[in-house]
Amino acid sequence: MGGLLVVNQLGRPLEFHATTPVRPTRAHEILYGPTLSSFVMGERIAGTLIDHVKSNLSAVLTDVPEIAAGLPESRMHPIVVSSEQAGHSPQVSVTSIDQLRLSGWLFETVARRPIDGYREALEAMRIEDWQEPFERIREALDEAQRSVRAATPRRVGEAA
Repeated sequence: MGGLLVVNQLGRPLEFHATTPVRPTRAHEILYGPTLSSFVMGERIAGTLIDHVKSNLSAVLTDVPEIAAGLPESRMHPIVVSSEQAGHSPQVSVTSIDQLRLSGWLFETVARRPIDGYREALEAMRIEDWQEPFERIREALDEAQRSVRAATPRRVGEAA
């Protein structure tokens, strides 16, 4: 399950999108092998979320390194991975890897193509804690899961 929060320069939400849980089959596990996680996280989850965004994106920030490895190369957005989570996979073919410090947080930018303007756009944002939006996404996903569980009818004899 994944979520994407689009924020403005002040860190206020413009859009929020979430996926339903993705459960790879045994056939997927066999066929994708060690690349399964990056495929599911990058192409299936992040790719689907990005496809639904209506706003213009300067960059995609993530704390999940598999997203950078799994998004199709046709994506134009720089992928910015929190350096606490970074550790670039050899599967990622990149044009440039750049380090960017935002309000004390260090990010590594993985750009598959040279893209101008994303660095300036991120530096202009007035977000004090760049990890905080990730916490909001996690809380929103947890709340969505609780709502689904509460709305799911229980079978006779099933424990609550």
